Amino acid sequence: MFVGQMKKRITILIATGLYTGYFPLMPATFGSALGIIILVLAKADLWQQQLLMILPGLAIAIWTADVAEDFFGVKDPGRVVVDEIVGIWISLAFLPISFGVVLAGFLIFRVLDILKPFPAGKLAALRGGWGIVADDVVAGIYTNLIIHAWLWVS
Repeated sequence: MFVGQMKKRITILIATGLYTGYFPLMPATFGSALGIIILVLAKADLWQQQLLMILPGLAIAIWTADVAEDFFGVKDPGRVVVDEIVGIWISLAFLPISFGVVLAGFLIFRVLDILKPFPAGKLAALRGGWGIVADDVVAGIYTNLIIHAWLWVS
């Protein structure tokens, strides 16, 4: 019983981004900011290190988001922000980590996460953790491509 309760608490801790998902205003924005903090603290500036964060991060995000959806009893609960954490990691992958790039990535990702450009909106309809995470993956990929194009042009 104790192990089961502890496992559920740890899962909710991860799914809510160390409880940033409980912030009363803009929990997804705080989740994205936490993702940046984790990325910077991990000093993941090599693409191999970034992949070692993103790939297991995706699996963990899908699983914990799925469990959290059952726990909270609603589809895509606003308290779940682990998807924003992984989404911002994707947004900044394979890019030079500088203040300007991180700020641009943060702002573009948040706008795209809210607007849900195709196919993000369609993917958000998927069931469980897949639907919670998939739209943020798309927003992260689009953000990454925009920043790469911006850096190439400038």
